[in-house]
Amino acid sequence: MLGPRQIGKTTLLRKLKSDFKLSSKWLNADEADIKQEFTQATASTRLLQLIGNETKLVFIDEAQQIPEIGRKLKLLIDYYPDIQIVATGSSAFDLQNQTHEPLTERKREFQMYPFSFEELSNHKSELEEKRILNTRLVYGSYPEVVNNPGNEKEVLLEIANSYLYKDILMLDGIRKSSILEKLLQALAFQIGSEVKYHELARTIGNIDPTTVVKFIRLLEKTFIISKLPGLNRNIRNERKKILFYRQWH
Repeated sequence: MLGPRQIGKTTLLRKLKSDFKLSSKWLNADEADIKQEFTQATASTRLLQLIGNETKLVFIDEAQQIPEIGRKLKLLIDYYPDIQIVATGSSAFDLQNQTHEPLTERKREFQMYPFSFEELSNHKSELEEKRILNTRLVYGSYPEVVNNPGNEKEVLLEIANSYLYKDILMLDGIRKSSILEKLLQALAFQIGSEVKYHELARTIGNIDPTTVVKFIRLLEKTFIISKLPGLNRNIRNERKKILFYRQWH
């Protein structure tokens, strides 16, 4: 289960845990000792000791924190096929790409998004949601934002500063947060417009375009932005153009 921080993954996991009557184990990889145990576990027997012999259902929250999480999940599935595992991640790194042994045909991926207009309309009413549509378009529909009407800006800034930036800066050893913020601002002003990497590099301070490409990939894999191809009747020309839109709120 993938999606940005504070989108509701943990809440959904706890609901699943309460619904299933199987012997289960909850592991939060944000906790230092859990992360350390998983990191040091290189054999299936030690992984089994970590989750327990009688456990039939394992929940691993924020699994992207664990190095080589994909390989370790595969070890468990290979040696203990009766164990069901549900893992969440707020970045696509280890769960999707940095796995030496992919879980091809043995996994199902789900991505969580902020509330949709339909979901919010069903919860309140379509008329109420239409009345505050401008607010939703500006501040989005993160659960905490929706649950704190009147304080949307403060809540959104707290989510961005406390969680979203934290994930990005931790990954890949990034230290230049000012460049990242300038890049996000530049992209925000060009949502829906054609974007060129070298122009972005000049706009945010004459940095190397390869750095821009690297940062954009990180932003994509932490679910903050998404790339869209430009619309063109000539397919070859369409692939040359890149558009961006906000995804994370």
